[in-house]
Amino acid sequence: MATTDSTTASTHSVRSGPGTVQIDLTGQSDDNQSIVIQPDGKILVGGYTEYLAWGYPGAPGEESYGYEQNHSVIRLNADGRLDTSFHDGGVDIIPAAVAPASRYELTAVQSAGKVLIAIAQDTSVQVQRFNSDGTRDTTFGQNGAMTVDISHAFKDIDLTANADGTFQISARGFDQATVSWIGNDGTFVDGFGDNGVLTVSIPEDAYYNGGISTAVQADGGVVVGAAYNAAGAGDPTYALQRFNHDGQLDTHFGDNGVLYLSPAMGFGEDSVITLQTDGKIVVMGHGEGDTLTTVVRLNADGSFDTGFGTNGTVTFEAGTPAALTVQADGKIVAAGTNNGDFSVIRLNADGSVDTSFGSQDGKLHVDGYAGEEILQGTDARSHPWPGR
Repeated sequence: MATTDSTTASTHSVRSGPGTVQIDLTGQSDDNQSIVIQPDGKILVGGYTEYLAWGYPGAPGEESYGYEQNHSVIRLNADGRLDTSFHDGGVDIIPAAVAPASRYELTAVQSAGKVLIAIAQDTSVQVQRFNSDGTRDTTFGQNGAMTVDISHAFKDIDLTANADGTFQISARGFDQATVSWIGNDGTFVDGFGDNGVLTVSIPEDAYYNGGISTAVQADGGVVVGAAYNAAGAGDPTYALQRFNHDGQLDTHFGDNGVLYLSPAMGFGEDSVITLQTDGKIVVMGHGEGDTLTTVVRLNADGSFDTGFGTNGTVTFEAGTPAALTVQADGKIVAAGTNNGDFSVIRLNADGSVDTSFGSQDGKLHVDGYAGEEILQGTDARSHPWPGR
């Protein structure tokens, strides 16, 4: 991650409506990946944002311009309005020294505003933490980095930041998954699994074709969710499993420890899960090509919570879902990417849209950045065009 000034600057705009907020950071594509609630109720959303790295659209030549990504953090007040006291009008764009990998690198923002980067390697996952100015946080791990060894072959990873400063790294193989619970200082949490690492089995006769999502309960239990194709089956099925802190399947959950959600519900490979303090489980996702996002809430035993939405289910238009969390008051905050912008929606505990979030008068608003106007450019003139 670079520590020098970036050529990018924030020129963000905000579109808000009852219960929803959508933020366009630089006019290019944004990719949400995480959300966390601060102790004071403010909401941090983290991900990537594109910037014009070289050249300019319309320039001569077949490869006359190109985009790369930086890490980005947005902070909202508890009512959904952009917190303009946070960095540059509510937005912090942190330069990345190397363009983030599209598949094997994930980002998450912690409640203190620090940025976690997880990079999948051949037999491990490297986790780096950075301060908001782009410098390494040397109080974390060894000079700002730590390595989580993975004892099995893996296809996908998950990074989830928790409100207490801990986080988990999960890696999914074809017949097992590993969940590592890590403290705020970069050390493994004692008493969880085997020295902070829990290895669990996934359902038999299943081929997993999507990502993994995990959530750690207060007692050290773990809920694991992933989409898979059963042998000979067509549409993917989303399966949830709950494990005790020792890695044993909790047979009181679902059907002998496993809950299968019908493919008709539309939970695909990018679905995510989170936990409420009362043990209830919230799942969010959508099917491939589906514009509707589905959220379900389950009781601790895996049954549908009929006090939420319609028989435990809520659907709404929200682009691509990416991150999910629950506030202390039970309200559910969901984040994703909608038309290339960061998007946040808040639901009441009963699943209805929280109209006190976002627009404060019930109307739709478009607000530009109130800071100085900035003319953006690149140093393209000082370099020859590619291929010339």
